[in-house]
Amino acid sequence: GKKAMNMSDFFSAYSFLEYGISYLRKGHWDRNYDLSLQLFHLSAKCALMNAAHGNLNIILQQIMHYAKCAEDKFQAISISITLKLWSGQIADAIKTTTSTLNNLGEGIPNLITPSIIQKHLEATKEKLAEISDITLL
Repeated sequence: GKKAMNMSDFFSAYSFLEYGISYLRKGHWDRNYDLSLQLFHLSAKCALMNAAHGNLNIILQQIMHYAKCAEDKFQAISISITLKLWSGQIADAIKTTTSTLNNLGEGIPNLITPSIIQKHLEATKEKLAEISDITLL
């Protein structure tokens, strides 16, 4: 599936990944969590690119149900937001994005002023100063 994705053949990749998912046994999320998560994430990406929205929603529901942490859900949330944007559901995409950021303890300011921008630039500058050039490259 990955090789087909690298060649932008998302239809073949989706078939390969769905075939792989079909081999997972009952309880696979408990016994083969990492493999399950990887197969479902890749399958979701392909379903999005193939406009298989019905299947995509089922795949995303599985990931959101079984993912153990926010980091494991992030790709599914991102794909869900992309689907909403591509489908013209801008308000829903914004709502999902805002909700996700709030759950992570982040937010989008209601008003962006030059002082807010300066504050964030200074904070970013301080964080970057702690990281070596080699690490950044």
